[in-house]
Amino acid sequence: MVVFGAAFGACGGDDSDAGGNGGDQVDDAADGGPDDGGSDDGDSGGSSGDVPTFPDATFNTGTGEMSATGDAEDSFELSGTATTLDGFTSIVFLSDRGSFTITTGGDMDPAMAVSVGTIATTASLTKDCDFEVTKNDTTALEGSFDCGDLQAVAPGTTDIKHINVQGSFSLTP
Repeated sequence: MVVFGAAFGACGGDDSDAGGNGGDQVDDAADGGPDDGGSDDGDSGGSSGDVPTFPDATFNTGTGEMSATGDAEDSFELSGTATTLDGFTSIVFLSDRGSFTITTGGDMDPAMAVSVGTIATTASLTKDCDFEVTKNDTTALEGSFDCGDLQAVAPGTTDIKHINVQGSFSLTP
């Protein structure tokens, strides 16, 4: 768990809020950032800073696809599950060639952990990615992401790699 925490803080995009197009959701609402005018009612979500609240549900069947370019290049299908309870959501997709995990809820910035081959990184869904949810109810959860120029590392090294990841997912109970 310590390794994940260290990688989580060290990877992904930078911590700046240049141009006001990211940042902490609470602060953005006060400063006219991307959350203003967004929907908090659990309907289809938006992108780039507007991550919706997901309804309480368990999704046992999921299919997804992810592709990466840059220092790691690959494209593959994944299988996944998701659980949402009391405003906290965990979406997990895995394959033998990579994975992505999306976590939202509470006071944390919605985030994604990604692995492709032997490199791994994290990304803020509000700062580093275009994240869109197209279906968001207890019968299905569907969406996509596009995260550019993420900093990544390989196990046992300190060499910084750069990757772009795109993907989509569909989940049902």
